[in-house]
Amino acid sequence: MKIRLALALAPLSRIHLHVRFTGAIAACLYFCVSPMASGQAPPIKSTLAQDLAKTFGFCYGQRLSLTQLRQMFPDLEPQIMLAEMQWKSAFKEAEAGVEERLKAFGPEQWEDTRSKMIAQLEPVLKQQNSKATREIAVKFVEVVQQRAKGVLDSPNREMLLASHPRFVKSPELEFATGYTGTFSSKGHSKAKGVELTVSYPLSWKQLEADRPNVVQKWTSDGGHGTDIFMVQIRRLPAVPTPQESAEVFTESFANEMFEDGGKTLSYTTGRLEKLPLGIVHFTQTAKRLDFSVDTRGIFYYLIHEDAFIALQFMCYTPGGAEAKEARIKQLEPLIRSIVNSLVLPTNYK
Repeated sequence: MKIRLALALAPLSRIHLHVRFTGAIAACLYFCVSPMASGQAPPIKSTLAQDLAKTFGFCYGQRLSLTQLRQMFPDLEPQIMLAEMQWKSAFKEAEAGVEERLKAFGPEQWEDTRSKMIAQLEPVLKQQNSKATREIAVKFVEVVQQRAKGVLDSPNREMLLASHPRFVKSPELEFATGYTGTFSSKGHSKAKGVELTVSYPLSWKQLEADRPNVVQKWTSDGGHGTDIFMVQIRRLPAVPTPQESAEVFTESFANEMFEDGGKTLSYTTGRLEKLPLGIVHFTQTAKRLDFSVDTRGIFYYLIHEDAFIALQFMCYTPGGAEAKEARIKQLEPLIRSIVNSLVLPTNYK
């Protein structure tokens, strides 16, 4: 009997409102940039402008702290210079990208905000850093060297990587450069006992999903972007027979999955983790309440024992079908890298 998978594939609807930059970020930005900072600022749900501004303050504060420590401890000049060189090599272009994005909210408004931020930040940092011992200074320099390798707190990590001109132009370069994280479904309540690992770019914000079969999701641009990646897992009633599996990996089956408001643009098959892989390019209109959003996406799926596993990528880029098509093509090399990173550990036992 043919397997019927109740797949509930409607993409998660997201409406991104473009918010104008409206003011200076408080002087508490010294957290994590001063050698003397001993706490973390409380998590706040931020707009894109706020996250970019926090990252600007973080970078400015780090630079100011290194300058002050150089004056206080001249013997540390070689170590400080090396840390600065490592940071600039990794993120100088990204820092410029962050500020360019802030200017885009309004050049004159940003210049005024920038001046206010610096005026608030400098006295706080100078007071904090004046109490630093040589031991604290050495540790801070080591922290900067680790930051240059991408060991950064959120949102600074996401905003710097998402604003790096080379990564903006070619998103796959972020992945290829090694700025990746690894998600494991082991022990996750929604994984239904299925164990897998998959890598993702660090500029994409990882979040728990609301829907029961979406184990994890990521959104580009530190959670502010219009691209989404999801891992979905469903248990089947039983391990499918060879004939049933063959039916699942057909274009007609793909069409059924996207028949509710969607359209299959193309269907191909491949192999992943020694298993058959279905690859569906699709468009779909996600409807929620009184609004709808058009998406362009790619859906990869496979069957491992009695589990249906899917990696779904969706693009909500504004500007019509052509803009979405251009964006999905730009993302395809990155998408292939993410899919190729999937590992099913139990498949090798």
